[in-house]
Amino acid sequence: MPELSEPQVIADIQDNSRWITKRYIAALSEINPMKEYEIDGKTFHSLYWLVAHLTWAEYALCVSAITDKKSDIPWLDRFRISTRIDDYTGLPSFEEALKALDQVHAESMQTIRALTPEQLDEDNYRGVKFGGPASKRVSLYHCIRHEPVHVGQMAWICKLNGIKMF
Repeated sequence: MPELSEPQVIADIQDNSRWITKRYIAALSEINPMKEYEIDGKTFHSLYWLVAHLTWAEYALCVSAITDKKSDIPWLDRFRISTRIDDYTGLPSFEEALKALDQVHAESMQTIRALTPEQLDEDNYRGVKFGGPASKRVSLYHCIRHEPVHVGQMAWICKLNGIKMF
C-alpha cells in the first residue's frame, strides 16, 4: 500500500468521523429533528440544528479556512457557534440540510486531498488557531475534534428517545 501524505491522512480521519455521524443521524430518522430537549431547565439543540451546524463548521474549517471561498448556501451562517433558531422561516427542510451536509463534506474532502503537506503550514484564511498557530493544519485538526463533540449530543438524543446504539 502506498504511503499517504499528511493531507490524505487528515481527509481519511475526517471522512471516518463523518461515518459515525451518519450512523447516529440514521438511528434518529424516526424522531422529530426540530425537537429541542430540556434537561434541568437547560435547553439543548435539536438534531436539525446539529446537522446544520456541522455543515457550517465543516465549510468554515475545511473549505473557507483553506481556500478563502465563501459559501453559496444562504442559510449557513444562521448556524454559527452559539446560535439558536427561534424562527425557521427561510431555512431548508431537514432533508435539504442533510443534502447540504453531504455536499459540503464532498467539497471538504476534495479541498483537503488537493493540499500538499507544505500547504498545511500556511496561514488559514479564518485565523483559526485552536491550540496552535493559525495554520491550515490547525483548522483541519479542529474540524476533526469538533464533529465528535456534536455526535456526543446525538448520542444523548438517542438515549432520550430510547434508541440503543452499539
